[in-house]
Amino acid sequence: MKIQSLIFLCMVTLFIGCDLFNNEQAKLPGELVPLAVGNYWDYHRWYLSPNIADTIREEIKSEHTFVVDGVEQKMYGYQQFYLQQPKRATSGSSLLAFLENKQSSAPFRYKNDVSTPDYQWLRANGEDGLLSFGGISPSDTLLLRSMQYRYPTKAGEQQEFPTLSYSFSKLQFSVQDTITIETIGTNETFESEWATYKGCYVYRFQEVGKEDAVYIWDHYVYIKPGIGIVAVDTRQHYSGGEDPEDLTIGQWILIDHQLND
Repeated sequence: MKIQSLIFLCMVTLFIGCDLFNNEQAKLPGELVPLAVGNYWDYHRWYLSPNIADTIREEIKSEHTFVVDGVEQKMYGYQQFYLQQPKRATSGSSLLAFLENKQSSAPFRYKNDVSTPDYQWLRANGEDGLLSFGGISPSDTLLLRSMQYRYPTKAGEQQEFPTLSYSFSKLQFSVQDTITIETIGTNETFESEWATYKGCYVYRFQEVGKEDAVYIWDHYVYIKPGIGIVAVDTRQHYSGGEDPEDLTIGQWILIDHQLND
């Protein structure tokens, strides 16, 4: 009996040391979104009709060191572009272009289009999550430290985040509206025909109709720690009166990615 008890204790110690008894949230990856030059994420994107879609790539192009608020900070510059070029864009947005779903313009830098300004958005991983640091281009640089997605976090936590844009006509960055980003869940699942991602952190922010404020768009951002943003689900409902059931009107779905060491 003593020998059997000793063997059992040894096996328990071994399993714990190998994390076989730990759940997905017990040991968090070091980074919410892995940042290294050459990393990229390809997204299947549709709006209004799933049958009309395109593919967007977000790729980390450069590494920089700037002094922000008196502190030297390493950060990474990334771009978003179509793998197949649609019509010409007129403005840029820093939030994975979620808000462009309601605009006539497409906020991306087009691959191999020399007439499009070569601008990049800046981000870095911090102790408390993913940080946005503004943008950089040959004609303008805007440095602004903001917490975008808290990590680790818990459901119900919120933070204010200033959205940024880049004007192709003025060739400069500007600060737009401030939005509230709320953590909805920390161990959620997103399923699609391409893949199933478990253990996702889900963050939500809202966009209100610009003209008559009839509609509200809720954007749910699914992030798998150690991989990055795996999906964005955009749902629409009325801002007043009796709300119908939330309707998904657009999605970004991760279909391929590359992460360098």
